[in-house]
Amino acid sequence: VTLNQDIQAIVKGQPNSKLLKLKFIKENKRPIVGQILVTSGNAGIFPRNIAVGKIFKVEKNDIYAKPFVNFKKLNFVNVVTEKK
Repeated sequence: VTLNQDIQAIVKGQPNSKLLKLKFIKENKRPIVGQILVTSGNAGIFPRNIAVGKIFKVEKNDIYAKPFVNFKKLNFVNVVTEKK
């Protein structure tokens, strides 16, 4: 996902939380609470600029986002896994 042209990250779900955790952000780039996450389209899996969520909490080494999706009202899910 991307927060703007300068900040890109990978978003990962949490097993016991509704929040998403951002990974692999460059040390000198820090998002702020309220910023919107959108898909970057870089991996070719998802189109560009699909709204994913909003930055919810920024701690020392952890950044969390609240997803825009209501998981209780999903009709279709596409699971993307890593190749082994």
